[in-house]
Amino acid sequence: TGRWVVAMHDGAKSAVRPEHLRPHAAEAVAAAVAQAPPEVTVSPAQGPCGMALEAEVHCTGLDGPISEVLVDGVHAEVLEVIGRRARVLLPSRRPASAGEASVEVRAVGWRQRMAIVGAAFRYYRSAGFGGPRGSSVELIATTNAVPG
Repeated sequence: TGRWVVAMHDGAKSAVRPEHLRPHAAEAVAAAVAQAPPEVTVSPAQGPCGMALEAEVHCTGLDGPISEVLVDGVHAEVLEVIGRRARVLLPSRRPASAGEASVEVRAVGWRQRMAIVGAAFRYYRSAGFGGPRGSSVELIATTNAVPG
């Protein structure tokens, strides 16, 4: 009939549906404490705009190994997965959109598949030589340089 027989605190027994059962208050608190929210860290925590960057993503609190990583909703290429760690290629970003980026980590498991951190990585504008039309500085290496 889809019902379970449950013993009550006073010793009485009752048939109930599984969806109407809930854990004892002490068990619920212990389960909530044991299952802390997932934490995501990215190393390095910042990188330059305009180029893809290899980084390591570490995520605690997921049920399975990392399967996907998204940075501001854009997929990062997963290069290698070792349990709760993944080596990824973070997507490049236009210099005009430098700043903090949210990182979303997804796992294979079915219970808790996702962890999102609002500012796990920061893109910055890198300083460099030249402008949009090309290099303004020419670097030359030679063996007959004048000493001094």
